[in-house]
Amino acid sequence: MKKLRITVTILFFFNIFFVYQAFSGTKHNIEYRITFPKNIFIEGEDMILNMTFKNIGSKVDSLIKISGADLLKNLIFSDEKGDNSTYQGAVNSKDTTIVLKPNQDYTLSENIRWTRGYEHVGLFSYIPEGNYRVKGVFKNGKTNIGSNEILFRVIAPTGTEKEVFDGFIRINKLEMNKDSKTENIINDLTLLFKKYPESIYSDQIFLKNIIIRNITGIKHDSTFIEDCLWYIQKKPDSKILDLALDLSARVIQQKYGGNEKVREFLTALKEKYPNSRIFIESNKILQSKKYK
Repeated sequence: MKKLRITVTILFFFNIFFVYQAFSGTKHNIEYRITFPKNIFIEGEDMILNMTFKNIGSKVDSLIKISGADLLKNLIFSDEKGDNSTYQGAVNSKDTTIVLKPNQDYTLSENIRWTRGYEHVGLFSYIPEGNYRVKGVFKNGKTNIGSNEILFRVIAPTGTEKEVFDGFIRINKLEMNKDSKTENIINDLTLLFKKYPESIYSDQIFLKNIIIRNITGIKHDSTFIEDCLWYIQKKPDSKILDLALDLSARVIQQKYGGNEKVREFLTALKEKYPNSRIFIESNKILQSKKYK
């Protein structure tokens, strides 16, 4: 027991030492790299930026109070006209301190469309057509760590995607009108994602649909569950599949028989869709303590 206490104490002061180094202005041997999965995007599609920090030194080093919100805030954008770094604000995220061993890395991935898109229609924001450069800066203690600069291009949607984009813009404008009926907005969103489930915008459209329904409670019934199931069957790789299942489970719990009915619902999905993300996400919910 005494040896254990000594070991824990040593590890504690070991970590404190490297955290102190960062605050005291010590030079860091940390490389900051940003990457996109591709360099051409369509207006309005999600744009996930990967921000990776790697310890390229021979000693342990630290990232002090790092958060996705802070990294987004300190991205520097340029377009054809020069600097364009307007920051729209981000959902606050808790910062954390990360200790990196030599050659170890740490990555945060964030959707820059939400926070750095400066074209707005209601709550829908996006980066408009054009050519851009972006780089990042992270203040690590008293040291600024700059990233590489990357180039990317945003093009206007064409064909079917233009129809979906225009339809989504129209609905967002409708939502801004105080005289618009929420039921009509929900209906329009439902028609749009059911007509174009393979669109690059379908996750955004579906997400808006279920959020509005969840907030207002309108059509928060069996049709909500049916729509969720319809969507995840059409798009089993959807980024919001877990949210759709979780909200469906919540509606079943509140309106259709409690936790037992939720377990029956999720178990039936697992049996119907083995070897799929539907199986994996259903199993995660079942294994959690939410619906015991």
